[in-house]
Parts: sequence; C-alpha cells; structure tokens
Amino acid sequence: MKKKIAITLDSELLKRIDSMGKNRSQIIENLLLNSLKLESALILAGRRAFLDKEYSKAMIPIHGKPVLEHQINMLKKNGIKKITVSIDSENFDEVKNYFGNSFNGVSIEYLVETKPLGTAGPIAKFKTNNTFLVINVDTLMNPDISEIYNFHKKQKTLATILLTTANNPRKYGVAKMSGNIIQEFIEKPRNPQSMHINGGLHIFEPEVINLIPKRHFMIEELFDKLIKKGQLSGFPYDGEVFDVGKPEGYEIAIKKWIDVVI
Repeated sequence: MKKKIAITLDSELLKRIDSMGKNRSQIIENLLLNSLKLESALILAGRRAFLDKEYSKAMIPIHGKPVLEHQINMLKKNGIKKITVSIDSENFDEVKNYFGNSFNGVSIEYLVETKPLGTAGPIAKFKTNNTFLVINVDTLMNPDISEIYNFHKKQKTLATILLTTANNPRKYGVAKMSGNIIQEFIEKPRNPQSMHINGGLHIFEPEVINLIPKRHFMIEELFDKLIKKGQLSGFPYDGEVFDVGKPEGYEIAIKKWIDVVI
C-alpha cells in the first residue's frame, strides 16, 4: 500500500528529476529504492559437511580459503558489512578462531546452535528490524545483490528466493511459478515443468522471523507458510551456483569458481 507524502526539493534537483521522465513520484520512488541497500546477512554454516572427518561446513577449502571466507568477501563486495554466522557449538571455536569478530573490514557475530535447529530455525533467533539476506555457507555464487534486492522490493512480498537451474531437476524441489510468484515447490517431480530450484540465497522482511517457531524448523516449512500467503517471490539467476557441500559440486567449484575480488 502506498502513502502520499509532501516533500520540499531544491528547484534544480526537481528539474533533473523531471528530465528523467513524466511520472515524477515514480522516478523519486525508484531513486530512493536504488539508494537503499541491504546492511545485514545471516550465513547458515550448519554442522559437518561431506568431508566430515576433516572440516566443518564453514571451513571447506576452496582455492586455499575456507568457503565462509569466500561468502564474506562476496557479501562485502555487495556492500554488506554486518554478518551473523549460524554455527553449531562443536565447530564454533574453529570458526571463531579463524574469523574473530571482524574479518576483512566486516563485522561478524555468531549464533551458536547448542542443538540442531534445522535450515530455518536459526532465522528465528536473528535480531533485526530491517530487510535481511540469508545464504547457505556452502552455496557459492557471485550475484549482484542490489539487483535482487530491488526486485524483491518491487514484488512487495515478504520473501524472495534466488532461483537457479538444475540439469536434473528431478533430484530437487522445483518451483512452480505464476509470474514472479512461487505457487508451489514440487519435490522430485517425474516430469518437471520447470528447471528452477532454490539457489540457497534468500531475502526476507523482518516479519518472516515471527513465522518461524523457536524449535527445529526446515526452510521448506517456511516456504510453505509464505506460499499459502502468496508472499514468496522467485528471482531467476543465470549465473553459476556451486553446491560445495556435495562431492560433485565441490569438484566442479575447485575447477570453475573464480574468487571474488574486493
């Protein structure tokens, strides 16, 4: 819902705005939207990875650096400098000793799981009053987050998922879409109507936190709640996504991942 407001602008600034098109209020709204940025992110670092005898999920090595370091660099490149890492108590010390409370100019806080909370449970403990990003630590990508954020704001939904494509979507939950709205996730369909699957990056409004019970809760359960409300958008992403938490994805990332330059 839009509200009418009155503002006072410098006459020269108003001329510049008017030169950009006929709809003055829409131009001002777009300029304000483009100037706003995400400030905080929650990285779901979970528990052990497939290399469970050697590494926590956050410390999977890619080109000589932990995967969490790659994620922090990607987020910093996109202007996000307040990061919370959700990590289980068993692996907390290893991660904290490496990254501390500040790393490469980024502030880092920790949400320690003393018992398994599921893939959405940690979000219920994340404290913010603003739009925020959630990303899986073992899903490497290099998106333009401002583009996804602007898409999300224009959709006016409580949540937006980055959608990637899968060569064999039968292994995953496939998104059934109506325009940009996700109507359903169809698990492991025999005859998939779409190639779009969850890419592991999400943008949420703070109201989403109240939809999650303070117990073990899976992200798919949260999606179901949002879908029933018509509040889940899908952003199609054509860049590469590497699921390094799986052996085949890890091997591909070693060969093809290009480190983020900040």
